[in-house]
Amino acid sequence: MIDHVNSFKRMHPVPLKLLRDLKIILLKDSFLDQVKKLEPDTFNEWEDYFNQNSLDFRNIPVLSGGSGNGVKVDSAITQTLIGKGHQGAVYRVSEETCVKLYGKTEHANQEKMVLLSSQDLPFIPKVFETGPNYILMEYLSGPDLNTFLKKQSVLSKEITKRILYILKTMEKSGFKQIDAPLRHIIVTKNGFKLVDHVYSFSREQKRPLELFKDLRERNFLDAFFRTSEGDRSWYVC
Repeated sequence: MIDHVNSFKRMHPVPLKLLRDLKIILLKDSFLDQVKKLEPDTFNEWEDYFNQNSLDFRNIPVLSGGSGNGVKVDSAITQTLIGKGHQGAVYRVSEETCVKLYGKTEHANQEKMVLLSSQDLPFIPKVFETGPNYILMEYLSGPDLNTFLKKQSVLSKEITKRILYILKTMEKSGFKQIDAPLRHIIVTKNGFKLVDHVYSFSREQKRPLELFKDLRERNFLDAFFRTSEGDRSWYVC
């Protein structure tokens, strides 16, 4: 074991960083089950600590950082922060769920409207609970498509077909902002999932301009157009 700069300075009654890392790779529960059997006194001490210091995700403060600055989050929060952007921050709640918390209730309401009315679409994340400033939804395990394509030398026909399906279905389903940025497409075992729908019903955009930009940066735009030649409507931008 390495890196002991603060080993004699900081008081950590529970190995929080270890447990956070185990939670990310879905091993926290099995680890604690074994600790309970091997070291029951230690397990009970840890459990008491968590019971006294538990934090309901509904009360995690997320503040708007102003125009273009993204949201602000408290770095002391023990829940695993998956990521944050202009409208909200996403925390891992359990092995199967995550919660998106918003700096503004209007953004929460806008995305709730999109997600709740589109639960029948296979690329929309499943929603379990909503509140004034949060949405509890399925945790999407897998890389975003931009990260995935960085390791690919060609754009496969299958990926192009899946992207086109998302775009066409959005258009048929009444979405106003027709776009699928690569960083918003998550590659999961159950197919592609598209996240970040705050403006999907409110911002008029008929062509996937950000998707085109992303594909151009990956040098895959020409391949995308060649594969989707049968549907020329996506060429106009």
